[in-house]
Amino acid sequence: MNKMLNRYSFTLFILSGLLFSCSNSKASFGANESSTAAGIVIDTFSEFPPEIEGCSCYFSSNKSDFDSGKYIYVDDYGSNAFVSINGEMKSFSLSNSEGETEGHNIKNWISEDFEITLKYKQVGQVEETWQQKGTMKLKSKKGVEVVRDIYGECGC
Repeated sequence: MNKMLNRYSFTLFILSGLLFSCSNSKASFGANESSTAAGIVIDTFSEFPPEIEGCSCYFSSNKSDFDSGKYIYVDDYGSNAFVSINGEMKSFSLSNSEGETEGHNIKNWISEDFEITLKYKQVGQVEETWQQKGTMKLKSKKGVEVVRDIYGECGC
């Protein structure tokens, strides 16, 4: 009886693991992990699109990438944002901004194929720039999500 119970428990454990790994369509990535989830690659870029002039927010996956000028996100401090996805710079429009609440900001952006939710808070200030840290969630219209840590700054 005890031997049968152990086999049943082991089989249930294996099946649960397989089901969980197959049904999970969300992916979360840290600073040193790949940024691929079901065909979505968030690329780094070092030059801002021409639409970005003056005041802006720009983020990298971590402080090291930020210091090296490898960005994954930039916005014009207004209604336009850009992220390079699968080798193509995608343009986003601001759909909602909750502003500062206890030092936290939440911004939602949309494009034809994707939605972005930024959640970040101020962690420092150097002259007219404010250093920020948080997360960026990129969601495709098909429901695939990529969540990345972000580090960067906003200012003029």
